[in-house]
Amino acid sequence: MITRQIRLALHTLRLSRSELVDEVRRAVHENPLLASFEEHTDEMAGAASDADRTEPVLVRAPTLRNYLSWQASMSDLSADEQRFAELVIARLNDQGYVDLAERRSDGSTRTHAQGLELLAKEAGLAPDDAAAILKTVHCLDPLGVAAQDRRQCLLIQASAYGFEDGDPEIEIIKHHLDAVDTHDATLARKLGLPLDRVTEAVELVRDLEAPPSRRFSPRTIGIVADVNLIQHGHDLAVVDNDRVLPRLAIDEGVLYRMLQDPTTKELAGAALRQARGLIRAIDQRNKTIVGVAEYLVERQLAFFMRGAELEPLIVPEVAEAVGMTDSIIARVVTNKYLSSPNGLIELKALFVAAPAE
Repeated sequence: MITRQIRLALHTLRLSRSELVDEVRRAVHENPLLASFEEHTDEMAGAASDADRTEPVLVRAPTLRNYLSWQASMSDLSADEQRFAELVIARLNDQGYVDLAERRSDGSTRTHAQGLELLAKEAGLAPDDAAAILKTVHCLDPLGVAAQDRRQCLLIQASAYGFEDGDPEIEIIKHHLDAVDTHDATLARKLGLPLDRVTEAVELVRDLEAPPSRRFSPRTIGIVADVNLIQHGHDLAVVDNDRVLPRLAIDEGVLYRMLQDPTTKELAGAALRQARGLIRAIDQRNKTIVGVAEYLVERQLAFFMRGAELEPLIVPEVAEAVGMTDSIIARVVTNKYLSSPNGLIELKALFVAAPAE
């Protein structure tokens, strides 16, 4: 089951380095228990080069359709399957849903299923195969993209996170979605469950991503290296770029004072959980990016050592090698950059589509 800590880890994983820096600074401002050692870290790092002191270059973040098209092209789908996936992606509405039902000029109605059959025919796929590829599209990042509506999108996500029929989370999405913004006690009575269990379920449903397009509004991001590639003779090492990210710690003095004051004692517990959760999530994020970058460098070693052409490499291969899902790998490598002797490289650029079958 997905926990609050896992949700926070997934959230921080999708942020670019510059976005993470902004989020850390907001957290320090809002949480009295978080202490930042940003300035001290800069002093310990020594004098920065002129390049380090320059403002990061701003680039446009990928659109939802571009992001999905890249994932489809770096998958293990056949040429016809990729063509079908692209047809579905092209028909996403502004929210990231796909509903192919429509009323024809003669007054008749085409169902969503019939619309998918037409797409399958256009791509050269059998209807059953197309249904399977549509499920594959649903599992791209963000999970639930190309669902017909919010309810189906949330069910896809909840299922991917391990929830099953009968779980409160599934029941709320299926039958009480309109009530998630009302008082939890009302839902508890309807479901016949303890209030604390329903509150937990409602919080998870609220945290799920719907619509899928909500984090893909047009924006720019700063290019900042997440990891550095360091060469020692004939060896290469990938290390986290910790110079641009403030170091966080719990301010024990503030914690002690809050625990001693009856008016802030309860707030201290919540603030401590949030602070510890963020510190763990950032640590896990950095380790995950380093681990994936190490595998990418190993696979593309000839490129880094001799400037050779990049080898064919797709997302499922990396996911299997490092023990993650395809959608998480997509999050790890998008808007994440490697500083190397070859220049600043987005991790996503180290993938090369295999020849289409």
